[in-house]
Order: sequence, then C-alpha cells, then structure tokens
Amino acid sequence: MATFSIERFDAQGRPTARLMGEKLRHYPDTDETEIDTVRLIATGEDGRITHATARRAVALGDGTQVRLEGGAKVVSTGAEGDVVQIEGERLIAYLKERRMVADQPVRVRQGGSEFQADALDFDQTQGQLLLHGRVQARLQPRLAPAPRKPG
Repeated sequence: MATFSIERFDAQGRPTARLMGEKLRHYPDTDETEIDTVRLIATGEDGRITHATARRAVALGDGTQVRLEGGAKVVSTGAEGDVVQIEGERLIAYLKERRMVADQPVRVRQGGSEFQADALDFDQTQGQLLLHGRVQARLQPRLAPAPRKPG
C-alpha cells in the first residue's frame, strides 16, 4: 500500500489513533508489517496525546510491539499540558504493557530538563523512567505559579 492513512475509533466513535505512512508492506510468514516514513497520532484513555515519527516502523501482527527505527521521535502531551519527548535511532514500544525501551543512545526532554543515556526503559503505567549506561542530565527547576494579587 502506498501513501496511506488508517484510523481507529473507540466504541463511542471517537478517534483513538491515526497511522500514516508512505509505504506499507505485510509479510504473512512472520506476520510483521513494515511502514516507511511513519507518523502516528494516538489518544490514550487518560487524554494523553502521543505523536510518533520515524523513517521506518515494524509492527508485530498481534499488536503487542512496534519498533520505530531511524530518527525515531515520540512526543507525549498530557491533559495538564506536560510534554515528554523521547528521541533515538530505535525505540521499541510494547503497547499492551505501555512500555517503551531503547537499546541505543536516547535523549529525553521534559520541560527545561534533558537527559541523555545509552539505553532507556520507560514504564508509563508505573510512571517510571530508567536510564542505563552513561547518563548525562541537565535539570531545570519548575517555576512556581505567580502569587495571586489580593482583591
């Protein structure tokens, strides 16, 4: 399939995911699907919106795993406006477990803080980010809201 867009909806008819790409190939012998120049927009049950892009994606047929390869970037925005951005050459998403793993160098940004590491394991359900190998970090404190004026 060439230059395609696929959308998924929940039981109430609301869009939950949109997948776009330049080319899609399915391999029945391995039940894998390859997508060139992939873009994904997904909305989670909690309202979090996630945008993912890569030069290539490989998805398992059972929907449990997607590998983003080549300039992979995932940007996730929560309902409160908090943004987390993860970049690497290969990011592996385990969809049912809501986990993302990188076995190659990765960069994570949140607010003004930035982390670089040799590998990553992010468990969204637990809210836990583990950085492995050589890790560098630049932390920026969150600004407190301005005090309200009386009156």
